[in-house]
Amino acid sequence: MAWEGKKDIPSAAYTQTYSTALRTVANATQSTPPAGGTGATAGAYDSAANRDLMIASITAGAADLLALKKVVTAIIDDLQTAGILT
Repeated sequence: MAWEGKKDIPSAAYTQTYSTALRTVANATQSTPPAGGTGATAGAYDSAANRDLMIASITAGAADLLALKKVVTAIIDDLQTAGILT
């Protein structure tokens, strides 16, 4: 059903504690973390290189989440400006 100017959106206001808006969703940068060791070290990060790969993967995932939050903030801002959200 088309919107047709109706405000069927819940009346609770959005609280935005993150104020930076962005209008581009970048490609995800998070990589698949290493699977860990084998044998006695299965599931563990048996080398500094694997540990560093895991840290890089988590850091990239945090950056991806931040970029998405910025876009959601921009969408909320736009909808509030249009009077669709409060």
